[in-house]
Amino acid sequence: MRVSVIGCGHLGIPHAAAMAELGHEVIGVDVDRAKVNRLNAGECPIYETGLPDLIARQTVSGRLRFTTEIREAADVAELHFIGVGTPIDADGRSYDTGQVYGAIRQLAPHLLHDRREVDRHGRHDRPGHRPRPAPRAHR
Repeated sequence: MRVSVIGCGHLGIPHAAAMAELGHEVIGVDVDRAKVNRLNAGECPIYETGLPDLIARQTVSGRLRFTTEIREAADVAELHFIGVGTPIDADGRSYDTGQVYGAIRQLAPHLLHDRREVDRHGRHDRPGHRPRPAPRAHR
């Protein structure tokens, strides 16, 4: 399956690399061009045991690549994972989902096929916290 991972930080990079390791064709999207260039060169900008080797192996295999262009991901991928930040709001009790909705707003106009789903994964919820349902965009 062709998959995109939007947001290549501590959540998105390992997710993209793992999906590629499972045999999927993965395109990661991030706004930081320097980070994208490093990732495409097979370098890992974050520390996680085994991740540098996985990134290097999967970029060489061609199953994993990165871009700053969200339209490129929309054109290629059949499924989109949103892995952008959800920092704690100023009240300290809820999450700021602005980056999630921002990624969806950027992606949605480029979805040209019959149906695409966008889902945010990897929530870091505190025990007892009930987050709002994940945003979904259907087309």
